[in-house]
Amino acid sequence: MSIFVLVILCAWHSVIGTIVYIRDRYDYLSPDSYWTWLDRKVFFALVGLYIVVHFAMGIWHYCVPIARRRYMKQLDKRYHEIISENISNDRLSARSSINYNTNSDYMA
Repeated sequence: MSIFVLVILCAWHSVIGTIVYIRDRYDYLSPDSYWTWLDRKVFFALVGLYIVVHFAMGIWHYCVPIARRRYMKQLDKRYHEIISENISNDRLSARSSINYNTNSDYMA
């Protein structure tokens, strides 16, 4: 994203520089020149756009990928609970199915 904005700024400055050079043939622009004013306004507009886009990307990043990560953590936690329940149930059923010999079985 930042490289894209850098390319736009370079293209803008090449356009504004060409316009100033061809139209007025200035070697030096005064601070109150129309072209200086236009360049500053475009600069502030692009900086504002840059900030808004990054703010929107931050909100999107919070809402979409991080929300998916939270959901996957919930699913993983539930999966581990189910596995733990199945393991403990299997252990209980294995213990109940074993025939333990008592001393009365050995007495004749």
